[in-house]
Amino acid sequence: MYLKKNVFNGAVLASILATSAVISHPVSAQLTVAIEAPGQEQSALYLSPSTYGATNVYQADFNSISAGYHTGPITLANIGTINSGFIQTANEYGGAGGTGNYFDVDKDTSGVSTDTSSTLTLNSSESYFGMWWSAGDSYNSLTFYGLVNGVETPIETFSTANVISYLQNTANTSAYYGNPSGQFQGQDSGEPFAYLNFYAPQGITFNEIVFSDPGNTGFESDNWTVASSYTAIAGTVLTPEPSNTVGLLVIAGLGLISQIKRVFPVKPR
Repeated sequence: MYLKKNVFNGAVLASILATSAVISHPVSAQLTVAIEAPGQEQSALYLSPSTYGATNVYQADFNSISAGYHTGPITLANIGTINSGFIQTANEYGGAGGTGNYFDVDKDTSGVSTDTSSTLTLNSSESYFGMWWSAGDSYNSLTFYGLVNGVETPIETFSTANVISYLQNTANTSAYYGNPSGQFQGQDSGEPFAYLNFYAPQGITFNEIVFSDPGNTGFESDNWTVASSYTAIAGTVLTPEPSNTVGLLVIAGLGLISQIKRVFPVKPR
């Protein structure tokens, strides 16, 4: 059995951020981030590329990759390679459709102490990335990198605490919580499940994405999708509340969350 942190409610998360050392940052300074309707587990660009003017659209569902921790590169056909990572079989925390496998960054479950981040190196520069983000928590984050004057440069770091904050202000918040898939439907009801889309503006592309989870909470995702171009955006664009802008946590902030985690009990998996 392993542990996963309870998702903080909006008031607790806001309190943490207000008392932490925070870099003020909107939901996306460079990338447009959009969330699909509750229960959707695949990219709309993948399902209907012509609707969104999407080109070179590919999806990785991890189902053909053996379960377990991979110390060497994991090849995703037509997409790129992951330097190392943990493949899980479908359970209440992930696996689109309630079957097959999914990707997880989780040092606790994998039993690998260094499993706190994984890097996806893309075969070519892309303008779009999408993923089914399951069993989400505020420790999960992504950093997008691109070449600037020939140098690999961070474009933006996106904390999925942004999504949790956003969902607190939506009319259908509860519809996103709990696993929507098959035999696991309704399980893990305390955490959000949503398909996230990341769109680069014209003139910006990315060729590397780092998936991070500095705690032992797990960063579960599935159905990774890329596209080299698009003309229309699918999903509802995430807009931060002006009075409650969620920032990116620096080391001090992560330290505070670690302390608060001892006060708020974790739930057993």
